[in-house]
Amino acid sequence: MASSAAGVVAIVGSGLIGQSWGMLFASGGFKVKLYDIEQQQVTKALENIRKEMKLLEQAGSLKGSLSAEEQLSLIRGCASVEEAVEGAMHIQHGRTFHPRVTLKLKMQKATVVCKASPPHQASAHFLVSVPVTSC
Repeated sequence: MASSAAGVVAIVGSGLIGQSWGMLFASGGFKVKLYDIEQQQVTKALENIRKEMKLLEQAGSLKGSLSAEEQLSLIRGCASVEEAVEGAMHIQHGRTFHPRVTLKLKMQKATVVCKASPPHQASAHFLVSVPVTSC
């Protein structure tokens, strides 16, 4: 069984980029919590991650020393952003490409992540990390 001694990472947004981040963190032994504003997207993301990891393992291209099943056991979906960020040592969130998402909604998402995060929590948006205390 996989160990989550590396810590917990929250991924806010479970599209292609969020799925990729989740797989990468799981390959390093991190426990991953996925959240998306559309709950059905989280379910779809978990299915896609399972398929992709199995294909990568069959091709001998799976990252890390854990098996696909061990990595998959480290990834779960969350129903709220508060649940996702609880206990997380790192929060990874990406840009929102959904056509109905306006700048106002994007700012609301950033504010929700910020407020739900514990003090001094590191948060990353793509390759830029900022301390949550600057919210």
